[in-house]
Amino acid sequence: MSVFYQPAVLGALTLPNRILMAPLGRARAHEETRQPLPRVVTYYQQRASAGLIISEATHVSAESVSRPGGSAIHHNAQVQAWLPITEAVHAAGGRTLNTPDEASFDVGGDQGYIDYPFLQAVAH
Repeated sequence: MSVFYQPAVLGALTLPNRILMAPLGRARAHEETRQPLPRVVTYYQQRASAGLIISEATHVSAESVSRPGGSAIHHNAQVQAWLPITEAVHAAGGRTLNTPDEASFDVGGDQGYIDYPFLQAVAH
C-alpha cells in the first residue's frame, strides 16, 4: 500500500490518510448572508475521502469581503451554516479545517483582525 493511504498524525488530528485538499475560493455562498449554499454540503462530502480538507477561505469580518460568492464566519448564523458541512465530512470519515481569507487580514492593516474573539482563541 502506498504511504499516501496510511494514517497520519498532524498535531491533535489523526488523519485516515495523507491526502490533503488545499483551500480554494469556491464562490458558493449566498451574496447577502455569506452563508454556504446547500450544495456545498454535497461538494465537501464527495471529497471527504481525503485525509484532511482545508475548506475554502472565509471572511472574518463584513469589511473584509473581497469577492462575489465568498463565505464568511463573522456571525453566529454563518458559523452554524458550516456545521452540516463539517458533520457530513466527519460522517464520511474525513476531517476538515477552516482557513480565513487573506483579505480578512489585509483590510485590518498590520494588526489584521486578531481582536475578533474566535481568532483570539486560535492565537493563544
